[in-house]
Amino acid sequence: MEREGCGSYLWLFIATCLVVLMATMVSIVVYVECFYKWRFPIRIDCNLDHAGLNYTKCLQRGCKYVVTDGHLPVCFFPEGYGYEQLGDVNEQGDGGFRVRLCRKASPPLFGGEFNDVFFSVSYETDSGLRLQVAPADVKLERRPLAQRKSTSEKTRKYTVSYSERGETFGVVVARRDNGKVLFDTRLPGTTLAEQFLQISTRIASENVFGLGGAGSKTTLKNDLNWRVTSFFTEKAPNDESNSHSGAHPFYMLVEEDGRAHGVFLNTIYPMDVLMQPSMATFRTIGGILDFHLFLGESPEDVIRQFTELIGRPTFPPLWALGPHLALKGNNISPNAALSLVQKLKTRVFEMSAVYLNWGYTGVENAAAHSSLSKEMKAVREQLKTTDVRLYLRADPIVLLEDSSRDEDKSFLLSNFNRSQSTVGDIGFIDFTNERALEFWKMRCSLLQDSIGFDGLVLELNEPSYPTQVNQTLGRCPDNKWNRPPYIVGKKKNMFDNSICGHAMQDGGTHYSLHNMYGYHHSEATWRNLKLLGENKNERQVILSSSTFPGSGQYSGHWFYESEC
Repeated sequence: MEREGCGSYLWLFIATCLVVLMATMVSIVVYVECFYKWRFPIRIDCNLDHAGLNYTKCLQRGCKYVVTDGHLPVCFFPEGYGYEQLGDVNEQGDGGFRVRLCRKASPPLFGGEFNDVFFSVSYETDSGLRLQVAPADVKLERRPLAQRKSTSEKTRKYTVSYSERGETFGVVVARRDNGKVLFDTRLPGTTLAEQFLQISTRIASENVFGLGGAGSKTTLKNDLNWRVTSFFTEKAPNDESNSHSGAHPFYMLVEEDGRAHGVFLNTIYPMDVLMQPSMATFRTIGGILDFHLFLGESPEDVIRQFTELIGRPTFPPLWALGPHLALKGNNISPNAALSLVQKLKTRVFEMSAVYLNWGYTGVENAAAHSSLSKEMKAVREQLKTTDVRLYLRADPIVLLEDSSRDEDKSFLLSNFNRSQSTVGDIGFIDFTNERALEFWKMRCSLLQDSIGFDGLVLELNEPSYPTQVNQTLGRCPDNKWNRPPYIVGKKKNMFDNSICGHAMQDGGTHYSLHNMYGYHHSEATWRNLKLLGENKNERQVILSSSTFPGSGQYSGHWFYESEC
């Protein structure tokens, strides 16, 4: 009996020791987690490679590598990483201030970093200001916007302060009346290089909206749980894709008291925005950092200021606000489309317009054949008698085999410059070329004269090759434009379904103009329709798949199924 009692006590002792040991281990883990979260409360992600996390690269870049709970970045920028003030601040009275900065000693991220930069703040209106960070010795292009007026200190609704000399430089924008911080760049990781620019800011609440479709299909609010939104225009292949056909790097934040402010990064280059709890990080692959901030008494006030800057959206005619029916496929004849519309209307399905979504160049081919164009024109007239309008598709491409004159090819961006032999029968129109604008005017005129239309739908202007062509495309050549050091969206080959980045447009490299292709397509179409319309006093109706800040002046947006 004594042995059995001793055995029971022994097992009880062992069990107690195991419980104490486990509790101690859990306590150590919790302590380590809490210590590292306390020791490194600010974690701006330094994992910049599409291939995934790399311990060696992380340390080579001068970043910290600390494994914690799996939610926080393992590789992150250390405190003090960035720029510091060099010389005195150049105060410009009511216009703002300008300060020269010097990059603090740290290893390069990708190379090509600018050591000397200027940080300038411009007080543009009582409720709006502009912050720019640009290399001191390099003149880089930036998209021109509407000119804005200066303001005075007495009426400004914001204050701007900056770091003390000797500290890592950053600016703080706050509301004058309550001191609420709206924009604070005193965070590590600020970098300016030829092909990589980054800056982070604190955000004032979780009520963030915008960023060009980054909200889910159930809420308009942005996900702040370490979500990356990429702005490289492309056709979304499926519902799960993070791709967007437009690029709108603007967010609006609704503050706790119901007021709001907006932040717009004015850049034409592809970029990523990383949203995390209480912070946002902007990364772009060229140009300068050019921010516009808008302080509003309401969300509507912010949008009013934003559209004042980029251009007010065009107001469509009344019929364009009604139900639309899209008929897809080259095998749908005009008479079959008319028959379907008539059947639907007899079943009390009212519609304002029908869209004949024939495949790429389908409408142009129809316009070139007199019998088919006459049939379509007759169908359009019958649709008008039932008060139904007609949309046609106008893709920004040319079949090279149909372009007989050599001079016609001078403004086309074809895929001849890829690394292997391809189909080679498709050329994209360069809408930054004056000759292309004349060609596009002729094409729009042909559609109007041979068929007639009430509106145009612009597709493939991300730009992206049609599926039939994309399946045969080769890779773009390996160079810094097609394979930049930082890959937006962490896609290995950014331009493989589009025009190669190194292709030269009249306005610059496609690398820099890719996101604006749809904008230029819409603008050229709008200007031509104003001259070619059956009734030149009518408002034009253009729907574009790819859009950019300011596109609303010329077109609406046509959503792909995967975006709905």
